[in-house]
Amino acid sequence: MRRRTMLAAVASGAVTATAGCARLPAWSDDGTADGAGVSESSFTVGDANCGEGSDSATVRTEDAAVAVRGTVTVASGCQTVELDDATVDDGELRVVVASVEREGVEQCVQCLTDVSYSASVTPVGGLPERVVVVHEARGERNEVASVDL
Repeated sequence: MRRRTMLAAVASGAVTATAGCARLPAWSDDGTADGAGVSESSFTVGDANCGEGSDSATVRTEDAAVAVRGTVTVASGCQTVELDDATVDDGELRVVVASVEREGVEQCVQCLTDVSYSASVTPVGGLPERVVVVHEARGERNEVASVDL
């Protein structure tokens, strides 16, 4: 009898421990971070999944705007990402995407979580000469892309 109770508890605990690792809910943040030299910006958070811990970003231009798509690895499902800063200085657009705690969440998956995002930034006066993308997460600040336009 105790063995069945123990097996049932272990089985339900294993399901609970891995629940959500296949795919976490997506969070959307239409926030902006218009800094110096930026006329307009938009930011959208995409999917979040238990991940490998590999940050990445790609940069491309769309008319007068710079589009950035990337993935930030945050410490757990309790976090998401936001556009922390977008500024132009001396011909360089610096886009900073940072991890933040999700609001209103009491329980979440405890795994490294890859959060995808897309950002669009329109610099004042046309496209910059260079775009640098920085991710701030898990206590680190890393340059993940540097593209000459």
